[in-house]
Amino acid sequence: MSALPAAKHAKPHVVSAGVGTTGEEVLGHLARAAQLSRTGVYPEAECECRAAPQLEPDNPDLHFAPGRILREQNKIDLAIALTPRIPSSLSGMKSSLEK
Repeated sequence: MSALPAAKHAKPHVVSAGVGTTGEEVLGHLARAAQLSRTGVYPEAECECRAAPQLEPDNPDLHFAPGRILREQNKIDLAIALTPRIPSSLSGMKSSLEK
C-alpha cells in the first residue's frame, strides 16, 4: 500500500506552460487572472494576462490570454484589435504558414 493518498491529477485547461520556475510563474499569473476575472476585477486580470507572455514569449497560447479577458467584458472589437497575428519570435512559423 502506498503511504500517499490517491490524488486527482488536474490538467491545466488554459495553456501548457514550460517546466521550472518560469512555467510556475506563468501558471501563477494565469491562475490569478482567472480568479480576478471571476470576481469582475478585469483591469488587474488583464495585467496578469499580459505578464505571462513576457515570461514565455515563444508560447503562442499566452499571447491570446488578454483578449479572452476583454471578450468576457464584451469588448469584442478591442479583443480582436489586440489579438496578435503571429508573434515576431515565431517568424519562421509564419513563413511556413503563408505557403
